[in-house]
Amino acid sequence: MSKLTRRQLASLCCAASSAAALTAGCRGQAGHPAGAELTGRAPPSSGLGERWVPTVCGECPLGCCLRLRIVAGQAVWLEGGGSPWNGSGTCPAAQAAIESVYHPERLSGPLRRIGRRGAGQFERIGWAEAIRLLAEKLFELRGGGRPQALLLLDGSGRTSTAQLWSRFMQAFGSPNYIRLRPAAELTMLAAVASVMGQERLPAVDWPRVRTVLAFGRLPLHGNAAFAHQLFSGEQPAGRKIVLASPHCIGADTKADWWLAIKPGSYPALAYGLAHVLIRDGLIDLAFVAERATGFDDADRGGGERAGSVPGLARTVLAN
Repeated sequence: MSKLTRRQLASLCCAASSAAALTAGCRGQAGHPAGAELTGRAPPSSGLGERWVPTVCGECPLGCCLRLRIVAGQAVWLEGGGSPWNGSGTCPAAQAAIESVYHPERLSGPLRRIGRRGAGQFERIGWAEAIRLLAEKLFELRGGGRPQALLLLDGSGRTSTAQLWSRFMQAFGSPNYIRLRPAAELTMLAAVASVMGQERLPAVDWPRVRTVLAFGRLPLHGNAAFAHQLFSGEQPAGRKIVLASPHCIGADTKADWWLAIKPGSYPALAYGLAHVLIRDGLIDLAFVAERATGFDDADRGGGERAGSVPGLARTVLAN
């Protein structure tokens, strides 16, 4: 009997621990609006006026398509909407969305503070009164010449709400519009803005992608949309998934090639790749001349500073 390698053992452990979740959870998950027990499968037809509603998930900025089952006016089930983006799958965050809707601590209406600030003492008020109080405060700030005293905190999302709030704050005269977004999203937006000049999440033409190079982790953990696009549908022949990371655990074992780099050496590898691409003429110079700015002023010394990294970069590009 042959011995298992460390990577084979990690793959087997990952498959065994996630099989139940993938088969029972990722194709849909029941909710329990009235404290009912989760069944792990779609409840049978109840005859209480049920219907299916197409919707978009708001748990993260990806905006996956969902089908929501409504029974007697309450959401009891959700599953993937069958779109090219996420197919029929959902991630764990989407499966918990029904729990968030019916959680007892979820705010279902406006509250007014009645105690000292920080005491957590509030009373419920109607929407009409809440809008009146807000309008009075806004008129007070604007009329008193202090529009900058208005601060608007917003969450994440991919609808047009952010643009509407931004325009409202500009018209009101306050620059203090702050969106609280996940660190991972902000990092990606900053990277895309620095490379492409626009702070927007990128779209990927997956049928034409022949190599996927991931730094740190494969973006499969909790991302049903990425997994669906990467492993289903039309796939180009010979596609390689390369992981550059000190560790290879969980879903990372789906990579075709694991580069076990040293911790903290991601910038060196990136500089080495760029150095070899430029030095060996492997870039599209016509595209660079037409679409890129600052290329001639860029620092090309990353390959020399990276030591043995250019050799690794040449190996990555050759394979």
